[in-house]
Amino acid sequence: LLFEFLVICTALNLVITENGIRDLYLANRANTWIHGTYIGQVMVYLKEGPRPPMGVCEKGFGQNEADVLCRKLGFPEGGTFVTVNDLEEKYRPTRNQFPNDITMKCPPNATSITECSYQRGENCTVGESVALKCQPLWEMDRVELQRDVSGSVVSGSYGSVTVTMRSLADNGALHTGFIVTAYTNGTMDFLCKQAGYPFGMVGWSRNFYIEQDSLAKSYLDGDYAFHNLNCPDGAQDLSECSMNNPFEYNYGWKNGLVMYCNSTTPEPGPWNSTVSIETGHGVSSSRGTVVLTNQSTKKKGMICGKNLDWHTADMICRQAGFQFAKKINTNYEMPHQDKLACSYMMDNDIRPILENVSCPYNASSLPSCSADPLVGGLESDLCDEDTALHLTCSNDIAPSTLWLLVNIVLARNPGGGHRSEDVIWKSNFGTAIGTLLNRETGTVLTGLVPVPAIEREDPYCNTQGMCRFLETWSTPGYSDYRSNGELEERQGMGLSCGYIISNKVPFLPISSMDCGNTVVMATNDNVVNDPSEALWLNCF
Repeated sequence: LLFEFLVICTALNLVITENGIRDLYLANRANTWIHGTYIGQVMVYLKEGPRPPMGVCEKGFGQNEADVLCRKLGFPEGGTFVTVNDLEEKYRPTRNQFPNDITMKCPPNATSITECSYQRGENCTVGESVALKCQPLWEMDRVELQRDVSGSVVSGSYGSVTVTMRSLADNGALHTGFIVTAYTNGTMDFLCKQAGYPFGMVGWSRNFYIEQDSLAKSYLDGDYAFHNLNCPDGAQDLSECSMNNPFEYNYGWKNGLVMYCNSTTPEPGPWNSTVSIETGHGVSSSRGTVVLTNQSTKKKGMICGKNLDWHTADMICRQAGFQFAKKINTNYEMPHQDKLACSYMMDNDIRPILENVSCPYNASSLPSCSADPLVGGLESDLCDEDTALHLTCSNDIAPSTLWLLVNIVLARNPGGGHRSEDVIWKSNFGTAIGTLLNRETGTVLTGLVPVPAIEREDPYCNTQGMCRFLETWSTPGYSDYRSNGELEERQGMGLSCGYIISNKVPFLPISSMDCGNTVVMATNDNVVNDPSEALWLNCF
């Protein structure tokens, strides 16, 4: 008998030929599974019904299997393999709730996946599943932002994004093309950094909409370097991104990406200072007032404690010799024995010198953080000795503050289309897509925000806290929210149910939230999966 695929049933397991495999991907930290990604966890889709993807267990897996799978993925030179536990953290997928129960065996010198056999039922852990490092066909040579000026091509901080790739299969030959479908902030920041602008992206458009800032159609008509490039926040190398194989798609000149990168160098904060946590008359402690000591002048100062977020507090604690911030307070909220003495501040002229201290969540040191000098010192209406920053630092982390909300993007697909290019991103209203950071492991999760999570504590404080991530919103502002299900008769206001389902947009497993800052993760029995329960947010 002929079947669409062959399934040979044994007493306990199934043996599956290639005809039973619908697709094969590598999953990495970018969380978008696209052909062309060459480092990540192996995920197999089977044809035997609408099952989720499955990981491949390490048992019986070897170099033959690694080479066969890499060739199946389009990398003829094969590759190497490790377990997910041994894969570098920057490549590990940050969400994997799928079963890992396939084992695979290929005969020596196998040339095709059809020669291999598979079994179900091993049920290994994520860490014991297989990850591949396939030999790529391309290396990124350079990224440029280019435009036409009086008939000449000019490179600068804005213009059509052109990517030059080096072909490893063609003796290093260089090929240049446009880029399309790179919508995430992490991807655009990565491209700006590769172009020499380390402070990331400030805006984007298309060649068709903004011809005066783009290359002429005759320059690279539809020659695309990348389609579906997706890089996680903080990516430093192309290997961390997911992507289609370069130069496989041609969408025409009009869809070429135009980007505007931050070309200014912010005033550096006065980070030529040591950081300490002090009480009384300058006694070092793990709990106390945050003190900056200038390395040149030895002059001491303090930080304004208003509106400080957790990842910035973590960075300050690390500079003081600890691992995490356990509590964020101001001096006024703490007993006198747990902060700098008033007389000590007066005698040594110690006053707040910085405000608006903010560290990006992928910052590795204080020079990566921004800050504003505080004018007025102790006489300032904005910050004084009472509102100076007080931290409790620790080498252990409180479970309730393990996960942080570090970004919110509002998205909508007004045309009802289900492709990424049909979506309007970075709007001031739309379905909320949040990014979480695990303070201990650095793991990042991205997905829909469930409405019940913001309603369990203080909905107003939570929506205000989320709106603060939008560049177009400023305090004091207003926020309004509802569920996606309440927008069914107002099409185009958020992400449609069809888009969420067809693109398999996950929910963040959040149980509750503390003013859009720290979150409590949900248990398996109360994770929201209903698209109608996704949060719709309006920040105005």
